[in-house]
Amino acid sequence: MHDTLQTKPKTPKGLGYHFIPKEYQKAKILMWLKRTHAWTGIFGAVMFLVIGISAVLLNHRGTMKIDTGAPTETANVNVAVDPQKMTSIEAFQQWLFSEFSLSSGRAYPKVSPSETVQFEGKTITLPEAWEITVYAPNSTIKASHTTGSNNINVRSTANNFWGILKNMHKGSGFGVAWILFFDVLAGSFIFMSLSGILLWSKLHGTRLLGVGLITGSIGLALIAGIPAIMTSTL
Repeated sequence: MHDTLQTKPKTPKGLGYHFIPKEYQKAKILMWLKRTHAWTGIFGAVMFLVIGISAVLLNHRGTMKIDTGAPTETANVNVAVDPQKMTSIEAFQQWLFSEFSLSSGRAYPKVSPSETVQFEGKTITLPEAWEITVYAPNSTIKASHTTGSNNINVRSTANNFWGILKNMHKGSGFGVAWILFFDVLAGSFIFMSLSGILLWSKLHGTRLLGVGLITGSIGLALIAGIPAIMTSTL
């Protein structure tokens, strides 16, 4: 009777966490990675949807235009003021917030310095001009004033639902708390991407295939983006 040769069963090709060192492929570590990946996804599920939709809107605001929630002008008025009270752009900003009872929103002042230009053979000195833009999630107020003049132009625009989504993505008009919350979401994206790659390597293909897919994705992104980057630098 011949002895039966016993051989070790071959490990199916592609199994094993190819991107995780063997010393870390322990039950507790892998369970923690899976659970954290899953709970991170649940934590940000709704916001990930909002970010995805708003990213599409922002991506199409220039080329391949679609309705991305363009702001609608709601008012455009010239308000008479005493130029003696407009001593600085800070005073201008205080007037704006007081005059229109603006209690929230992020203000962005801009100063256009005085300059000398030639017009029909004459030298004309243009006075300094100020502009303040106040962003809120659902609206924008822009005020402009030329130093020495007795009026201020104030224009307001309103955002529709899609415009608010875009502002949520950019953080325009939102406070510090929202920005910090968005940072947490960004961290969740990063963790889910990295942990997803580690877990994916258990389920599909060989290490070489995984590296090829990742490299190919990066390559396609570069091919799509480099022409636009090169054009913008010319």
